[in-house]
Amino acid sequence: LVYLTTDTLKRPWVVGEITVTWQIHQRAFAIEHPSWVKPSIRDLKEENVALMFPEGDCKLVEYGVTDEAVALALRWISYELTARATLRLDLVGRQRFFQLADEILKRESPRRNSEPDE
Repeated sequence: LVYLTTDTLKRPWVVGEITVTWQIHQRAFAIEHPSWVKPSIRDLKEENVALMFPEGDCKLVEYGVTDEAVALALRWISYELTARATLRLDLVGRQRFFQLADEILKRESPRRNSEPDE
């Protein structure tokens, strides 16, 4: 599950986790908070992604997470991933939880590649 908020892309380790999930072809399901705004395709170009985190904030490349991979993964999570739900702020407590659970169960995310599960 990826919880997308206005601050998601400001957190290097969250971006790293999204990228690793994309790299290893795992399933993902996005829960969009109403504050989430998709970055533009221009913002997701490799040269712009490199500017997301100031030098020294987080060295994701040490973990195999390159700017190119981040750009591709963020494009995937923002524009290509179809398994998603929007958090409804008009619901509270258990109603909000049950609404999200229903959405997740209805739209299980397929793996990114087309290989059958073992």
